[in-house]
Amino acid sequence: MAGTVTQVRREHGLVMNSLGAGKPQEWLGRDRDGYAAYIATHLLLMGMYRARLLGVTGIE
Repeated sequence: MAGTVTQVRREHGLVMNSLGAGKPQEWLGRDRDGYAAYIATHLLLMGMYRARLLGVTGIE
């Protein structure tokens, strides 16, 4: 997760704060299609949508 957050900030200038990781047990495990993957995808897409509303360019 940290790598994704770093990449988003470096490439798009977006800071992804408060990612909902308040329950670490939800993020444990190796299931790439599990709950953690679902939440991470949702947060990333929501962040992109909000960035567009704010006028951030270069987001595809």
